Amino acid sequence: MDITDQLIIDSKKNPMIEICGFIGYDGKNFLYKRMFNHSPQPDEFFSISPLDYLKFKREFIFIAVFHSHIKSGCEPTEFDLVNSTNCALPFLIYSTTENKFHLHVPENSEANSSLIEEFKKLV
Repeated sequence: MDITDQLIIDSKKNPMIEICGFIGYDGKNFLYKRMFNHSPQPDEFFSISPLDYLKFKREFIFIAVFHSHIKSGCEPTEFDLVNSTNCALPFLIYSTTENKFHLHVPENSEANSSLIEEFKKLV
């Protein structure tokens, strides 16, 4: 099972909340690690603990923040665009209604650009 299959299955298992997590690279493969959605409105937004981000970044090469959209398309919302830019991190969005992915990479991204290009081939 490839990483996109994992993301789709995880997102569709919980269709009433936005699923969130991180995409990383372990030196050989891209991987997905789901995180708890701390948002008080998980059917509208997602929130990930900064501590979870720091722990993940210590263990893997960071590629993107992942989250699902359960009520809209895969294009980033204004909330997504602002947060992606503020964090300087790419956002990978999967729409359960469209069954599509969108990878938004902000201009100020801190992610490894060559790994981002490799990851784009998967989504």
